[in-house]
Parts: sequence; structure tokens; C-alpha cells
Amino acid sequence: MKKTEYDDKLKSLTLKFLKNTKEHLKEIHRFAKINDYISIFEIAHRIKGKGGLFGFNEITDIGRQMEKAAAGKDSLLLKNSCFRLEKFLDRAES
Repeated sequence: MKKTEYDDKLKSLTLKFLKNTKEHLKEIHRFAKINDYISIFEIAHRIKGKGGLFGFNEITDIGRQMEKAAAGKDSLLLKNSCFRLEKFLDRAES
């Protein structure tokens, strides 16, 4: 694979990851409304891991914070984490 092909593929995968993360965030909001912290923890764990895979340390940190919020059933920490992730994704899109 040529460098430009590789760069294009990586860019495509990264954009797909960011889009999927937005969808995961919507799922977290839905699960938060019904206090399903187990599902929130599972999604947060995926966000954390994939953030690291793509080199987004801030997403990894936010995912870790979401895991902590879910484990402790801390709705305020979860809300703050979701806000941070939303802002990060907004910046990444622009």
C-alpha cells in the first residue's frame, strides 16, 4: 500500500471512529435516562480502548472518567464526562 493510500485509509477509519463515538454518546444518554450503568460502563470501556487505539488520549481519559462514573453510579460525573466528549468531538469535526 502506498503512503497516500495508507493515509487515506487511516483518515477514513479515524472519521468512522469519531462518527461511531458520537453514536455511542447518544446511547449513553439513553441509558442514563433509565439508570442503566452497566450498559454505560460497557460503552465507556469501548470508548476508552478505541480512543487509545486511534491515539486520542483525551478520549481515553474521558472514557476512563465515564467508567468511573458508571461504576459509582455518579450521574454528575457522567454528565460532565459526556459534556467533555461532546466538546472534543465538536472540535475534531471542525
